[in-house]
Amino acid sequence: MGLLTSYGEANRVIDQDLVKTYSRQRVYQDYTYVYGIAEIITIHSVWEYHRRATKSYRYVGMDRDTANACAAAMVTKYTRATKISDWNATGELAGTFSDVDGGAIPMAEVAVVHVAGCMYEVHVTVNEDDVRLRVDVVNDVASLFATENNRDYDTDEDEDD
Repeated sequence: MGLLTSYGEANRVIDQDLVKTYSRQRVYQDYTYVYGIAEIITIHSVWEYHRRATKSYRYVGMDRDTANACAAAMVTKYTRATKISDWNATGELAGTFSDVDGGAIPMAEVAVVHVAGCMYEVHVTVNEDDVRLRVDVVNDVASLFATENNRDYDTDEDEDD
């Protein structure tokens, strides 16, 4: 049997399936905003919410060129659009946070690993941490991360286009 020149479900080995967790903690920091025309209000703490997602898997049995192509595709897949919580000190939304574009960042470690002879693997370790800030307690934490919860985690579809 020769080395694989494609990657997908047939040569994907999942070491740890997808795990998503949510947490919240109180953060003590002063936030000031203008209420009405000139009343200045300061709050002294907010809630910080986290969504963490982890997964570990690998593609096995490939030649070097295929492994490099696979790794490049995985880096692209896991370079995620993020959001940050921006404080509204004035205006209609004063005293709240807005979730705004935070840019794209890599959220997985991807490594091409030489196994033996001419055989290579690609190891993918997903480690996402998304954060939102809110003034009030949110009971349905997952609802803060609706976009993130729809991310693709390389499940059953073939990744070699």
